Parts: sequence; C-alpha cells; structure tokens
Amino acid sequence: MYLIHGQAKWNRKKNILNYALFVSFFPTITSGPIQRARKMLPQIRKRTMPNFREVEEAVFVFLWGAFLKMIIADRIAIFTDAVYLNMSTYGGAILILCALMYSLQIYADFSGYSYMAIAVAKLFGFHLDENFHQPYLAGTIADFWRRWHISLTSWFTEYLYIPLGGNRRGKARKYFNILIVFLVSGFWHGVGLQYIVWGGIHAVFQIVGHITGAFREKMNHRIGIRTKTVGHRIWQRVFVFLIVSFAWIFFRASSVSTALEFIKQMFTVWNPWTLFDGTVFAIGLSAKEWNVLVPALGVLVAASHTREQGKSVKNIVSQNPACKILLLVGMIMVLVIYGIWGGGYSASSFIYAGF
Repeated sequence: MYLIHGQAKWNRKKNILNYALFVSFFPTITSGPIQRARKMLPQIRKRTMPNFREVEEAVFVFLWGAFLKMIIADRIAIFTDAVYLNMSTYGGAILILCALMYSLQIYADFSGYSYMAIAVAKLFGFHLDENFHQPYLAGTIADFWRRWHISLTSWFTEYLYIPLGGNRRGKARKYFNILIVFLVSGFWHGVGLQYIVWGGIHAVFQIVGHITGAFREKMNHRIGIRTKTVGHRIWQRVFVFLIVSFAWIFFRASSVSTALEFIKQMFTVWNPWTLFDGTVFAIGLSAKEWNVLVPALGVLVAASHTREQGKSVKNIVSQNPACKILLLVGMIMVLVIYGIWGGGYSASSFIYAGF
C-alpha cells in the first residue's frame, strides 16, 4: 500500500511498479480505451469509491454496450462473414449491403466493448474518457476521426503527429505528417498491406479535404449552396459514411486482392432485385433474425441522435425509480432473450481484441 500513498515513491516516470499497476488495469487491457498514466495514476492513488448514482450510470452504460455487441454486432457478423466467405456467388447489391452493414458491425462491436469497459471501470471508482462520439454523424473525414476511437486518435496526435511537427512547419509538411500518422495507424492494426491501404484512404481523403476546403466554400457560395441547411448536413454525413464504408472493405478483407475483387464485383455484377426477392434471408440470417436486427438498428439511430443533441445516460438516471426499474428490466430481458438465447454471442469474437 505504500506504493499508493508514499509520496517518495510516487514517481510515475521511474517507478516500474507504478507502471505495472497502470498497464494491468483489466477493463482496458485488451482493446482500450487507451489511457494516459497522467490521468489514471492519480485516480489509482486517490482510490475514490463510486456513489450510488455513478453505479446506476455504470449499469445502464454496461447494458447499452452489451446491447450493441450482442444484439447488433453479433447478428450483423453472421451476415457479413457469410458474404465474405462466398462473395463470388453474390451480386453487387448484396456486396454493397454487406459493406454498409460491416460499418455498423465494427462500430457496434468496438463501441460496445468500450462502453462496457468504461462501465466496469466506473464500478471500481475510475473515470475513463469516452472513446466514441457518434462517428457516423461526422461531416468530414477529419471530424470522423475526432469521433472514432478517440483515445487512439489523441494518442497518435500527441505521440506521433505533434513530434513530427504537426501543422507548424507549413502545409506540405502538415499533409506529410497526416499521411504518416494514418499509414502507421494502418500498420498498428496489422501487418497486412490491406491495413496500410485502409489507412492511406483515410489520409488521402483528409488531405484532399484540407486542400480543397477554401475552393469548395467559394464554389458553394457562388452557386448558392447553403451549407447550414439540414439537407446539406445530411448529404455530408452520407458521403462520409460511404467513404468510411468503402475503406472498411480493405480493413475487413483478408488481403488487398480480396478487397479489390470485392469492389470489382460490387460494380460489375449488379442485380438490385436480390435485396427484395428473399436472397438476403438465405445469407446467414433468417427473416426472424432480421426482424430483431432492424428495430435494434432503429434504436441505435435514435440513441445516436439523442446523444448528438447533448443528452446522455445522466438523463436516464435522473428519472423516477419506477421508470428506471422498468427500463433496467426491459434491457436485461432483451439481452437474455435475443442476445444469449437467440444470438451467437461469444466473448472471444470482439473485433478489436485481435489488434
């Protein structure tokens, strides 16, 4: 205990025991959110226990994370895995649907894990930073990375982008630094070339966005496009979602050649009627499973919109006890019935556990 309370030994830079204590924090040890010693070690030293309200928040956050993982991500995984396993047998409409669904899968999978990790940490009295903030509501690629895996983005910014010079050495150097950061990010996820391509796609679109920003603003003004309208914001978000979904193809594929073949078949073998003739129900998920998945995605969209408006779990725990009990029981029943009994949940199948 002297490690915790002894001032003489509380040197976070040199004490190996402090470091071991920090890196062995089990809720975040496999997939994050990535923590900073300067934020975690003082909390370890302080040893603050959660109050009842914080416990309530932690329970609801954990259940939300489990909902994302067990009800949404694991169901989508059955469909996307089946398509990628036999992609040569499906037309472009199915492959496009698969690419879009994988975007939702990886978000539900990883953010679900992050929410559960944050909740478990809160139950022990530790406060972790948010790791996702509605990334698919981003209006630019740069905005996407301010919302997606926030802890990794801030880590690369602090330990790679800024040491490389950041944006302090001119625009050319800034764009070069952005390219390096995203290529390293791709390499961090795996040694395959497909991860490098994934990172490169994000780098290129972010750099192009910076370069063309002033020109696009001038053109919008000249042709009378009002960028503050709801319609324009929706278009921006749809465009970013499509670009991100395209990049995820390389992230999901086993190789660059597989990803290129997937993309080629998306546009050369086209039969949109396969989305309506029952073919979708024969790929991994039955119609009954889709009847669970589609409403669950509706809940995700509604929750994302609510959180984007600044509302959070604190609004839930501020309700009267009867409402909270009903919601708690309802969430548990949904997880048990559709997640455990009717789902393919496996704790070993977290996507980011492999990185």
